[in-house]
Parts: sequence; structure tokens; C-alpha cells
Amino acid sequence: MRSSCARLILALSAALSARTLPAQTIVTKVLAKPDAEFAEPFTEVTSVRELRDGRVLVTDRREKLLTVIDFATNKSVKIGREGAGPAEFSIPTRLFATNGDSTLLWDPGNSRLLVITPGAKADGVFIPELANGTRVDDNPLGIDAKGVFYFRDTRWAPEKQSIDLAVVLRLVNQAKHFDTLASLAIPLGERSATSALPNGLLRSYTNLPMAPIDLAAVAPDGRVAIVRVSDYHIEWIAPNGVITKGAPQTFSHIKVTDAEKAAFLKTLIRPGNIITQVNGAVSASAVPKTVPRVPPEFRSLFDEKNMTWPATVPPFLAGAATVAPDGTLWVLRTRPHDDPIPTYDLFGARGQLVGRVALPKGTKLAGFGANAAYLIRSDDDELRHLQRYRLPR
Repeated sequence: MRSSCARLILALSAALSARTLPAQTIVTKVLAKPDAEFAEPFTEVTSVRELRDGRVLVTDRREKLLTVIDFATNKSVKIGREGAGPAEFSIPTRLFATNGDSTLLWDPGNSRLLVITPGAKADGVFIPELANGTRVDDNPLGIDAKGVFYFRDTRWAPEKQSIDLAVVLRLVNQAKHFDTLASLAIPLGERSATSALPNGLLRSYTNLPMAPIDLAAVAPDGRVAIVRVSDYHIEWIAPNGVITKGAPQTFSHIKVTDAEKAAFLKTLIRPGNIITQVNGAVSASAVPKTVPRVPPEFRSLFDEKNMTWPATVPPFLAGAATVAPDGTLWVLRTRPHDDPIPTYDLFGARGQLVGRVALPKGTKLAGFGANAAYLIRSDDDELRHLQRYRLPR
């Protein structure tokens, strides 16, 4: 009897001790100094992809360039050229790693992907399609290590709903149909437009600035991370459909003051080209002689006085989620406008917070290598410099 009581007391003591253990301390690691910076600047770095030999593919959408650079020699070589031929592209945007160290460049201007060999040569085009020959023209969300494609497609919600929905679709090329993996909450009634400004700048417009939105990102092993904005938690969807849900994360409720509004509106001005879509055809133009104006029917929506702002800033904004080669999800946290340090939350395979990484002041994450992060530094002339940082262990 005494033995049983002793065991019960020990069990209760252990349970109480477990409850009173302090929460895990999350360490913020700092990317303090680059180990390399490429000598030649860029105008607008759109995507970065490290090859196995250490060279790096870079797209510059404004200059319409695809280059391979070598940090060891500080030399760059152009790949392909502008056009619609088998080794050409119209709008160089995102780079996706695929089988055997090959790369696919998403070219929305030609609604296809340009194939880049491991030797950094343009080698034809690839068009995802269904078994019946139907082309898939949606922008890819990601491509896993097996070459499976993931897309994001908007589905407008029925009336009386408070949100619209987007869906994450999975396509094994030449399959009969898409697999629908998840639904994403997106702002109801959001409208956007882009207009050219002098000196090669663009101004983006939105009637719902800082709107909360769910995000999705694809891991190399085919898992898909869903970042839910309602309570800031992570859901990992395995290739077999099993969902692993992480705990909600705490975050600061930053009030949307006039200062926050002004700082956000400044981020809507950037260098680049206007991308338009007419009857399914996508095109990009340099800054025209006549500056295009926002259509009259939308102009009032984009008037700053008529914009609908949230009361507080969401924990993250569009484009904030990406998956590193090791499968860790990085999510860029929002921060007050006077905080110049970008900080990422890092999440593991169970959706748990495993760490944080702070970038240098005013830099932007452009992509990853096997053991490196590639950041963009902007100078006083608004030129972009590509830097390589070793990932902290």
C-alpha cells in the first residue's frame, strides 16, 4: 500500500513539475555580416536559385534578364534572351529547383516555364498540362523535388460570406485533374491595380491595404505549409493528405496609425514594369511615354481616403512565407514602421516555433542555398546588391 501511495505521489509530483516548467526559450539568431556580395548591382531582383556548384541564377524582372553569377570570380553570364522562342522568355520571374539540379523559370508573358540545365543553359520550354491537353496557366506556387506542381487559384466566395477563398492545387503533370489540398482565406472584395510613375517607378494600388490573408508554401519533400492568419498557426499538409497543426503564436497587435499608413503606402512604390493581361495574354511594358492612369471605375477605391484599413496590422502580410531547403518554414513577421530589422519566425515539421532569424537593417530575403541565405541590399541610388550569408546553426 505504501509503495502504491509513493508511486502516486511521485506521479503527481512529476505532473505538477511538468506543468510548472518554463516555456521554451526561442533564441533570435542574427545574420550580421555577409560572406560575399556580388560586385555588379541589379535593378529589381525577382528570384534567386543556388546551383550545386555554388553559382547562382538570378532574375531581374525590370531589366528582363536571367543571369548566372559566380561569387568566386565576380562574373556573370546572361542566359537566354527576350522573345517567344524555345530558349527565350518574355517576363523572367520565379525560379524553381527541380529534378537533377535543373531549374524551371516561370514566364507569365509566354504562359510557360523555361528549362535551365544544371550547366546554366536554356534548354527548351515546359508547359504543365492535364492529360486531355489542357494547359495550366495559373502561376505556380511551388515545385517539389519530384517535379510535382502546386498552384494557387482564386475562387470567389458566394454572397453573404465575409471572406473570399483561394485554393492550393496539386498537379502531377499529365494527370487527369488537380488535387485540391487546402483553402486559403483572402480579403473579400479586394481590388488592385498598377500605374507607372516617372523615372521607371511603379505605384501599386489596393483598396484593402494590410488586409489579413492566409499563405501557402511548398517544401522540397512535397509537404505544403499553410499559414493561418486568424490566430497565426501553421498547418503542414503531407503528400498523403495528413494534416499536422501547430499551436497559435503570440504576436504584437500593432495599431494602424497615420504613421503606419504612410509607411505602408511608401512600400507600394517600386521600380519595375507594368504587367497586364488582356484576353489571357500577359505582357510587360517599359515605362511608356504616356503614363497610364488607373481606370475611372476603380479610381475612387484607391483614393487613400477611401481605403479600408484594419484596426491592427496582421502578424504577417502577403509573400511572407517561404520554405528553406532543409524543410524549415520561414515567416516574415510584421513590425512597427520605425523598426528597420526584418525578423523571421522559423517553424518545424510539427508547426512548432523553433527559432527566429533577424536580417540586417533594410535588407530583404531573396532565396536560399544549401547552407546560405541570399539577401538584397538597396543602396542610395535604389540599386539592388545580392549578398550571401551563411545560415546560423
